Amino acid sequence: MRMSRLAALATAAAVTGITPFLPAVQAVADTGEVTVVLTQGKSLYPQTEGYLLQKCPSTAPYVVSAGGSAATGNSSDHKFGRYDNIYTTDDGRSVRMNIRNTQTLLEAGKSHHDVVLSYNLTITCSNVNHGKPQEYGLSTRSFLPLHGEATLASACPTENHTLVLRSTESHGDGTVVTDRQEGLHTDSYTFQHDDDYVMGWAVVTVYCG
Repeated sequence: MRMSRLAALATAAAVTGITPFLPAVQAVADTGEVTVVLTQGKSLYPQTEGYLLQKCPSTAPYVVSAGGSAATGNSSDHKFGRYDNIYTTDDGRSVRMNIRNTQTLLEAGKSHHDVVLSYNLTITCSNVNHGKPQEYGLSTRSFLPLHGEATLASACPTENHTLVLRSTESHGDGTVVTDRQEGLHTDSYTFQHDDDYVMGWAVVTVYCG
């Protein structure tokens, strides 16, 4: 019998002592609140790691929400992307995301294909302090093959905020979802793209806490 996501999270909480975060209804924004959205990007080549660090401006110094995305040109390449961790600094004003490309130089040489991963870190800042984010949305983006099927997954960081709270997907015209697999740390969706002339696209996002 398949365990539900909520039951699985409860089991994980019992084992690890972690209480799963269940998103609450957002409060109405304070009158006079100003928000700013900032994005920073970086590309990683095989067998490399790095980080993205984004700081809120003085006019809107507090982080409200944050998330990352990893984009690949080929849906089969997404498996080489990894989020090590993502966190808001103690003062609540900056977010750092540590990332890597796990394709080895040997794998790249054997396949004659260097996987390049394009990462983005996006944060929303406010002049009102709502407290540090309790969850982070992490996405995988990719093109889909002509008239073909592809599975795309997104995983939570390996070091913190490791549990999937929920997931979403989006895709272009001519594409349908044929399957979905849920896990504690990763969710995947299978897409069927039926266009013979234009490649499709899809995005899978997991919200991690």
